[in-house]
Amino acid sequence: MVGERMRMRREELALPVVEVAALLQVSVNALVDIEAGRRSLEAPRLFLSTQVLQVEPNYFFEGLTQAVVSDSVRMDSTSCEC
Repeated sequence: MVGERMRMRREELALPVVEVAALLQVSVNALVDIEAGRRSLEAPRLFLSTQVLQVEPNYFFEGLTQAVVSDSVRMDSTSCEC
């Protein structure tokens, strides 16, 4: 979801993937993987991406449904060996 929103915003701003990758200090391949949802983005780079893409942090999470959030919590809690 986050990567998809990043790609949408990058395309809205007509920014080349090469330029955004350089500004985020990641390889082009890494950014392509992030945008495709195959790689996660750590918090500091997520924050940096808000500046590069000129959006508020909540932009990346708009449209998430409660079901998606609930599924994520359920998956995290079942994988915990507490």
